[in-house]
Amino acid sequence: MTETALKEKYRKILPKLTERQRRLVVAADAQSLGRGGIKLVRLASGMAKITIHKGLKELEKESDLPKNRSRVKGAGRKKIEVVQPGIIEALDELVDPETRGDPETCLRWTVKSSRELV
Repeated sequence: MTETALKEKYRKILPKLTERQRRLVVAADAQSLGRGGIKLVRLASGMAKITIHKGLKELEKESDLPKNRSRVKGAGRKKIEVVQPGIIEALDELVDPETRGDPETCLRWTVKSSRELV
């Protein structure tokens, strides 16, 4: 299979798949192409080599992920409150003296400019 044919295949199918499904499809193609398959698939799909290797590992082992998940539970970006404790209070102190709007809603307006807030 040529790089052009793979590019066309991936252009049609990859946008319709989940993150995990994309890894598995690309890894299966790389595996079936044999020597040089990872490089060819990487160039055609635009995926990182690490992602393709992760897909190959997932193909070899029985997945411990539920069918509807792409990542393990707890993966991904942490909430800002966890990364920077006290951030909410600090933001409140920054805009509180000059806020406008209904105090019952979450939406608040400030009369400070972006320059003043920075």
